[in-house]
Amino acid sequence: MSVESLAWFRADPIRWASLDYVPARDEDGYPDDANRGRRTAVIEMLGHDLRPSDAEFLRYLLRQEIAMHAAGWGYGDALSLVAVALAGMCEVSDVWLLWHAKTANFDTFTALDTQLLFAAGVAKTLAFVRESDHPERDGLLRFVDSARLDDEDIRAWIDGMRRFHEL
Repeated sequence: MSVESLAWFRADPIRWASLDYVPARDEDGYPDDANRGRRTAVIEMLGHDLRPSDAEFLRYLLRQEIAMHAAGWGYGDALSLVAVALAGMCEVSDVWLLWHAKTANFDTFTALDTQLLFAAGVAKTLAFVRESDHPERDGLLRFVDSARLDDEDIRAWIDGMRRFHEL
């Protein structure tokens, strides 16, 4: 498997399509993704050279990871790495994409921590969600209603996850 450099991907977003989720089956007949290994390698490279300008690329990669995880079961480290990297960008509108990652399947729901959803700040994120007409607003609000989080806890968690993933 050949993986191009990050510079190659950063130079032209059209190249990102080569990392798309492509349904496949593994040797045991279970759902898989023909591009999983290649995409994971790129996500790991991003983890070692993450830039603020990579936010849209991270969103794209996270969408592919969500598609893969939604088509099957399980939880992969690449999903966590790209979700934590995106959450670290602290863009409040990413809450929906991060929520989709968390709810992709049972395993992702239990494995991805709630803190990811609040990286842009608890009050700011809750206000954004409450003011939204997003179709998943009520589900997200029901889920986080019982969460007892504050910005200091969120920041410490994000920092710990960034160290874990070596971001």
